[in-house]
Amino acid sequence: LYASRILIDKGLPIKLIFAGQGAQKENLVKTANLLNLTERITFLGFIENTELNLYYRLADIFVISSMSTITWEEQFGFVVAEAMGCGLPVIATNSGALPEIVGDTGRIYIQGNYRELAKHLYEILTNEQLRQLLSINSRKRAEELFNNKKNSRKIYDIFRKVLNNEDRKNT
Repeated sequence: LYASRILIDKGLPIKLIFAGQGAQKENLVKTANLLNLTERITFLGFIENTELNLYYRLADIFVISSMSTITWEEQFGFVVAEAMGCGLPVIATNSGALPEIVGDTGRIYIQGNYRELAKHLYEILTNEQLRQLLSINSRKRAEELFNNKKNSRKIYDIFRKVLNNEDRKNT
């Protein structure tokens, strides 16, 4: 929200969509009121998995602003892989595995550093060529690394190899 306020003050026509249900909604609403952003925000609540791609396709950029705690870090962010699969440039925090998932197809920023987030958003939103390049690379990375059929086949091949080795040992 703070990053969005910076971009709006720079004249960008920002619209925010928050999806999901979480304990932070009340804080987000309060902060949005404080920053005079309520007219630019839509809270969608829970969305069925089968409908998520429709919302991803409405976006120009996907931001995941995960914050690590003493007992938790972002693991494999399926939402990031889904957004990438829909061809969205991704901006993510440096929490857990997010930098590995995003790779060089988006931008990573330090958790809580909303000025750095605003800088990345501004760079991508104001540079159509960059946004298209990140979009293409994001989709390509998702297809190469996060394809269910390809990964299932790899796992199947590993099991077959292990079973074949076991059969040889037992004979």
